[in-house]
Amino acid sequence: MASESLQPAPEESFANAHFSTPVPRGQLLGWAGVLLLGPLLLAAAPFAPWLNMPWLHSPLFHFIIGLLAAVAGVGLALLVLHVARRAGDGRVFLVGLAFLAMAGIFFTHAIATPNILIAGRKLAASYSAMFSLWLGSVFFALSGLNLSVQANAYLMRAARWILLLFFVFLFLYNWLFLVVLVEPPAAQNKPAATSEWQRAGRARTRHVGARRSWYHR
Repeated sequence: MASESLQPAPEESFANAHFSTPVPRGQLLGWAGVLLLGPLLLAAAPFAPWLNMPWLHSPLFHFIIGLLAAVAGVGLALLVLHVARRAGDGRVFLVGLAFLAMAGIFFTHAIATPNILIAGRKLAASYSAMFSLWLGSVFFALSGLNLSVQANAYLMRAARWILLLFFVFLFLYNWLFLVVLVEPPAAQNKPAATSEWQRAGRARTRHVGARRSWYHR
């Protein structure tokens, strides 16, 4: 009788599970430092000319960085989805689906880099990065919902079909942006207009070069 009283009620919310293991303070500070490293470097870039290297703005470097980010995202998504299947946790499954959605669409963004593998896919290169963040944020928001035991069990039973539908959507998305929405050759050969930030960067480079030449006189 005592053991039966310790069993959770069937109608108990699945989100009421608690984890008693505390996270070490040093580990929290370490992860906070890793997360702040990128924004700090970005904020320091205008004040450190050595961070603004021209080869970082090349299409080839964009393709490599985008492809590596997409591959890393797919690996992380598969790991999280494996944990979700082993634990039977629908919220973890939604987190894995968020990583998979961002990585899959961002892969399209990398492939569509102009004049590397293909050309004339400016729509795919322009909108895929933003759409990957939007789609991932939707699944991240859904993973924060309180799931009942019944909803969690239904979600995990439908997990394979959800993944299948997602891959069908990803195939149709790539077919639309990489095959159908292709710019004509005349538009591909047209030189791109220089953006405001590119003009500002060139002006800042000329200003730094003029100051260095004056200093060495």
